[in-house]
Amino acid sequence: MKRIARPLYYANLLKKYHINVKIIWRTINTILNRSADNTIITTTFKVDGNIITDPKYISNEFCKFVTKIGKIYADKTSPSMYQPDVYLRKKRVPNEKSMYLTPTDYNKILKILQNLKISMIT
Repeated sequence: MKRIARPLYYANLLKKYHINVKIIWRTINTILNRSADNTIITTTFKVDGNIITDPKYISNEFCKFVTKIGKIYADKTSPSMYQPDVYLRKKRVPNEKSMYLTPTDYNKILKILQNLKISMIT
C-alpha cells in the first residue's frame, strides 16, 4: 500500500504546485533523498597506503585520479556498434508518471521569457 501511495502523493504534489518552481525542486530533492546540507568535507585521504592531510597534495592526487579514470574505464569498455548520437535520436514517448525535459535552445527560452508578464517575473 505504501509503495503505491508514495508515488501518487508526490505526483499529486507536483501537479498541485506545477507553477511554484521552489516547491517542485524541494519535492524532487525529497524524492531523491537529497538534503540541503552538503557541508561534510573530508580532510584526510589515503593515497598509496599513506594518510595524506596536505590540501595541495590531496588536490594534485585528485587531479591525477580524475585525468586517468576516464581512460581506465574506456579501456575496460568494449566498443559499441552504434555512435553515441543514435541514442539521442530515439523518440521518447511521454509518460504522465515520469518527468522528461525535452531539449531546448537559447532562442526558445528567450521567447518564453519575453512573453511573460512583468508581474510573473518579479
